[in-house]
Amino acid sequence: MRKIVCIGAGGHYLSCCDALSELGKSVHGYVDLVTKPNPFCNNYLGNDEWLATAEAGEFAYLITLGQIKSYVPRKRVYQTLEKNGCEILTLISQRSRTSPLSKIGCGCTVLNQAVIGPMTKIGNNCIINNSAIIEHGTKIGNHCHLATGAIVNGDVEIGDECFVGSGAVLRESLKITSGVVIGAGSVVISDILESGTWAGNPARKLS
Repeated sequence: MRKIVCIGAGGHYLSCCDALSELGKSVHGYVDLVTKPNPFCNNYLGNDEWLATAEAGEFAYLITLGQIKSYVPRKRVYQTLEKNGCEILTLISQRSRTSPLSKIGCGCTVLNQAVIGPMTKIGNNCIINNSAIIEHGTKIGNHCHLATGAIVNGDVEIGDECFVGSGAVLRESLKITSGVVIGAGSVVISDILESGTWAGNPARKLS
């Protein structure tokens, strides 16, 4: 197996490394803007300049950048690795519950206690964070993040580059267009067909 290199060394990196260690895997090195001593790996490989030269070979790459303020940095990393022909890893925690009838795209992370139901399809480069629940038949686009404890009920369709905040709840059979941010604790009871930030109970557009 190729040596694992993590891209990003913030809080999400720690959660990913914790899940990796439970799978019996270790991190060879990490890439970030600056060196960040941590309990999982102290082999700092470099910054964005190193990433630009990353290539297929002895390394496989796990994207451990979080995605709260913006999806753009994580998407840029994914596109760089894809362009360079690198192996991009998908991480599924052994403490998650993922249906064998679901499909999870390249570069995703599914963390502890997450639940992914049958006939669910998740795009590339998504984060399904701790204790998030995605019910049957839901379709999620590329470069999305479901934060801790988010609940997406059955047969929902979520576009690309969306963020669903911690503890938010989406009613069944909704359509959420691309580029939507749903605030923490929000309750979504109707389709969201316009990009922007939505929050509240029921969720309303803020910007």
